[in-house]
Amino acid sequence: MRGWQLHSLLIEDGYLPGATICCISGSTHKVQYHSENYYEPWNSYPISQPIHVALHRRFSQPEAWTAILEHHSVTGQEWFAQLQMTPVDFAAELRAAHGSQITRVFDRVLGRYRGPGQF
Repeated sequence: MRGWQLHSLLIEDGYLPGATICCISGSTHKVQYHSENYYEPWNSYPISQPIHVALHRRFSQPEAWTAILEHHSVTGQEWFAQLQMTPVDFAAELRAAHGSQITRVFDRVLGRYRGPGQF
């Protein structure tokens, strides 16, 4: 299961409202959720598709993301202005700290969401 599928499931079941307004630009066109941490998919941000693409490409194409930051960040303290510009292997950090069983992120989240054995 991919992140967008998990967000769709949470929306469908009423645990997450539909993504309607980009929290960065205010756009209402092609808004979708973004999550930096899929262990907490309910803590996601609605963002427009162009901003979402730039966010995911910020490591390989930082100019587009930097332009978005310059245009939309007011204080520099916004969640999106705090994102790192170098990739972090969060999964490797979790495996090192908690063992290999931690790698089944979606099973773990869905297990809590649906209950054991209710996938």
